[in-house]
Amino acid sequence: NDMEHALDAGKVPFYRMIQDWLFYGDTEDLYGEFFVAKVPNTSIDNLWHEMYTLRTSMVPNFIPVSLAQRILRIGKSIDFLRTCCKQEITTQDHSKSNENINSTSLRFLEKLVDYGERKYNKKAVDIMMEEFHLRKNFEAAKKFLFFEQGDFVQALLADISEELNQPAEKIFVHRLRSHLESALLSTGKCQSQQILRRIRVSFERKGTGWESFGLSFHTEAPLNMIFTPTIVTQYEKVSSFLWQLKRVEFTLIRNRQN
Repeated sequence: NDMEHALDAGKVPFYRMIQDWLFYGDTEDLYGEFFVAKVPNTSIDNLWHEMYTLRTSMVPNFIPVSLAQRILRIGKSIDFLRTCCKQEITTQDHSKSNENINSTSLRFLEKLVDYGERKYNKKAVDIMMEEFHLRKNFEAAKKFLFFEQGDFVQALLADISEELNQPAEKIFVHRLRSHLESALLSTGKCQSQQILRRIRVSFERKGTGWESFGLSFHTEAPLNMIFTPTIVTQYEKVSSFLWQLKRVEFTLIRNRQN
């Protein structure tokens, strides 16, 4: 009837905004009508976690909030690929999805979302795994930051123990870095140099060198979307606790040998 036709016609501009977001990770929302909002003055480093937000109060009744959340993630994936991974976003694969561009049915929107998830969410994961070696970075953090690799722990402790027995103010940090690099190079031959360089010395001058020394894990975009400052801080706290346990173990073994 005429009422339904008028309602459907009114939905078309809104659906076009959704399609722009699903295809390009951007949309022209001059009057703040869209349910995805970009937070101004947000650093690129916080693109995934803070740059975009879902305004649930703006989600129309005919779109489930769960579907709106999926729409939000797809657009974020596109912007993430373009901005952080330097990937070109093309329109060559959209022709099939654009056949019913003026459709305002929920079923059609769900198909668009399914398409976007298959194309962009999967592509973001694949690039992080293959091009930026996300799995290998997790493995490096586990082996070196959490001291899982025994020969690395032994090499580091043997090289660095005499330095750390001194008061913190008498220790030169560049010497600690040298010891760390030596231990990494001698025991981390299966890891790329780029990944090994992420393991760095953290040194806060307090008491003895043992109390001041720690390891940290440094990344840049796009890996810092996974290894956020909050996550890295938690990693460093775990690493510090494990380091003290390794110190006790090392001291007991040395005393028994003597």
